[in-house]
Amino acid sequence: MVRMTSRRPSPGPTRRPPLADALTYRLRVDLSETAPPIWRLVEVPSTLTLDALHPILQTAIGWTDSHLHEFCLGDPQVHGPVERYLTAFDIAEGDVGVAEADVRLDEVLQEVGDELRYTYDFGDGWTHLLRLDAVRPRADQDPPAALLDGARACPPEDCGGPYGYGEVLDLVRRAAEGRHVDPEDAERLSLTFGPTDPADVLADAERLDIASIDADLRAGRVGGVLAADLSDSLAVALWPDLVGLVSGAASPHPATSPVVADLVARCDARIRPSLLHLIADARLDAPVLVDAAVAAAMVEPFAWFVRHVGVSGLALTAQGYLRPADVRAVAERLHLDAEWIGAMNRESRTPQVTEFRRAAQHAGLVRVAKGRIHATARGATLAQDPAALWWHLADRLPAGRRDAERDAELLALLAVAAGAAEAADLRIGQLMAGLGWQLRSGLPLEDATVWDWATTTTETLRRLGCFDASGGRRRRIATPAGQSFARAALRA
Repeated sequence: MVRMTSRRPSPGPTRRPPLADALTYRLRVDLSETAPPIWRLVEVPSTLTLDALHPILQTAIGWTDSHLHEFCLGDPQVHGPVERYLTAFDIAEGDVGVAEADVRLDEVLQEVGDELRYTYDFGDGWTHLLRLDAVRPRADQDPPAALLDGARACPPEDCGGPYGYGEVLDLVRRAAEGRHVDPEDAERLSLTFGPTDPADVLADAERLDIASIDADLRAGRVGGVLAADLSDSLAVALWPDLVGLVSGAASPHPATSPVVADLVARCDARIRPSLLHLIADARLDAPVLVDAAVAAAMVEPFAWFVRHVGVSGLALTAQGYLRPADVRAVAERLHLDAEWIGAMNRESRTPQVTEFRRAAQHAGLVRVAKGRIHATARGATLAQDPAALWWHLADRLPAGRRDAERDAELLALLAVAAGAAEAADLRIGQLMAGLGWQLRSGLPLEDATVWDWATTTTETLRRLGCFDASGGRRRRIATPAGQSFARAALRA
């Protein structure tokens, strides 16, 4: 008779109270299932929160922070259920648990040999094993982070995880040796590495510029931004001037807008790191420069509309709409045939015309009175001065009258200033939730809903050419000129 026994998973490690003293941790970070191994040896403060450790790991390994991530304490294959720590996105999606922003590194790693797992890109499934390698007292002169050693370059994003990366490297070796590569595999290599010589790809895979990465970490340049101090929290790290302005303890940076600082002050602490990343990416400290010819091209739709309406004005229909001939003229000037269908001779059936007219009215360029629409005196003057009109339009944004609209428009402007207004990892709905807004139904705010709340501002941006036209109405990728305009609006 065979006796059957069940083996229960051993209990995994759990979060502990933080240590009394600040220490410097040396962490060995191994990218699991890579051969030869990809690894890094980093030093960080023990007091670092996990949300602040995330961009350090991204920089140390070489990732681009283009996907979701997760920290967990314990090995799921050994311990069964483990402690998982929630990102701001997880919380916005309704997950319940402990936020990574509330967990210090010395609560999960305390003794040499303790381990923490960090997963990046759940599609590719890159798991990093963080092992506490050494501990020493923290000195005042210690940098916010440092890279001491490591081996091999970071794999390319979206290459299929450890197995996929091994496959593409095998294909590169075949190509480098002059062996046959199928057209489908050749296309895969092109998508992964671009038009790079196979020998160079292999050489780059083995190359790690430790000095350059270490310099970035020591200066606090993580995730593409300059951090002043990573030892306390990501908020202080990414934008210390904002934190000082919010607390009243410091004067703001000249580029730090009070309305942006107000967003940070009101944002839920668990979502705030995402907002601070967006603000940092927006580069509000960058100079706002606009070429006269570029400004003239951007504002021409509005200048044309002021001239078309004229100071004497145009008669409106009994319902208060533009007359058919004027609707057609506006539609032709805005090239609406590329984004709308139909005759475009009725304003009630051509919402883009209404949105554009309202944007011009909000900017004070035209006004409606006694059944007519007129160019204002200010509008008529600005129509002759493109640079002045450019700055005037920036000064009038955000345009929302209600608090929710205004917050949505500020986030939209930050997104445009950051360049990738609808990147997959932006999650503008999550940021609105962090500011306290929600639907009456209780359902999570969708990104598209927030963009709709920001219509007056986004309509102005669209007609100024701030978005790449190839992206379409729902895929707003900002142009360089659009980024500059958004920064000007946020400083107004």
